[in-house]
Amino acid sequence: LGLTAGYWGGWWDDVVSGLTNLMLAIPSLVFALAIMAILGPGLFSLVVALGLTSWSFSCRIARAQVLSLKSQGYVQAARVLGYGDIRIMATQLLPNMLGPLIVIATLGMGGAVLAEALRGESVAANTYAEAVMNLLPPNARPVIERQYAEIRSVQHELDEITFPAA
Repeated sequence: LGLTAGYWGGWWDDVVSGLTNLMLAIPSLVFALAIMAILGPGLFSLVVALGLTSWSFSCRIARAQVLSLKSQGYVQAARVLGYGDIRIMATQLLPNMLGPLIVIATLGMGGAVLAEALRGESVAANTYAEAVMNLLPPNARPVIERQYAEIRSVQHELDEITFPAA
């Protein structure tokens, strides 16, 4: 979305930017909880909730990258050679904007793993959380463990409120 909004501009850019701003204005946790309440508990609901709440920042970064890249000489040369919009986006812009998008995706994966770890059902996420705990100094572990227990108890209370029949 960010690629097309930045390249084509106009009304499409206004629509995509407005939707992106709306998604950034809604607190992610509240929106994710609402999605999970509608879809019910489970891994599928978590994946959908994380997907719907985490795309807006990447979209904004992609749009900004395209706005800075589309005036470069190689894009102008492709336009002169008769490349269409889709071909320019796929061959000229997308490869040159992948760096920041890969960094954002990598950072987002850590957040997704931690979100799954808070659910407490993923072996991979729990292993990741345990590995992080092993890196901490010994005097910091009890503090983190208390906070983690508090988060788990609050999450359990939220689950009882949100999913009373589950």
